[in-house]
Amino acid sequence: MVRPNKKKIRRDAAEIIKEAKDVLRIEAEGILGLIDRVDSEFAEAVNWIYESRGRVIVTGIGKSGIVGRKIVATLNSTGTKSLFLHPVEAMHGDLGMVSSDDIVLVLSSSGETEELTAILPTLKDLGTRIICFTGNTESTLGRNSDLTVYAGVEREACPLGLAPHRQHYRHACLGRRSMRNTLKQARVSAGGFSPLPSRRSTGRATSSTN
Repeated sequence: MVRPNKKKIRRDAAEIIKEAKDVLRIEAEGILGLIDRVDSEFAEAVNWIYESRGRVIVTGIGKSGIVGRKIVATLNSTGTKSLFLHPVEAMHGDLGMVSSDDIVLVLSSSGETEELTAILPTLKDLGTRIICFTGNTESTLGRNSDLTVYAGVEREACPLGLAPHRQHYRHACLGRRSMRNTLKQARVSAGGFSPLPSRRSTGRATSSTN
């Protein structure tokens, strides 16, 4: 079937600029709103990651999964052993890579993601400690995790209120903050960090200061 060509109407530049600024303002509010949400649960999560004898296994699906992969990359680049576990693959055998020494970080906006709640019983049976970043602390994931860190937002930047942009920014920021606190506890210096990303500008920059 040939679709009729629809004439594209150029939008007014002032309208585009206003919308862009509004989105940035909403996103910034979401990040700043985290300041008052940093509590003892978050501090305990950082200590668990620092003291863990295993790895930090991050899991999530959809956009939360994409954020999870970014957190994994950041943790690995700074010396904290980490891997991403896709919840669907976990249900089909990949849970075999999880041990009781690992910390599992679960990302879910609603806290009711079926693919994640499905693997909770097995994670519990393994004796793995579970940290959950969610916008609903009273959800299935929130209530059944060992530590639950609130990462909800009052409103989203999406004009329809459907795409969880701010929620995922908060997940990413909490992940980076965990990494920074863990580095500080481990007292990792620039010299100790440089061998890890030695083929990148970060590594070259830190090496040149030694």
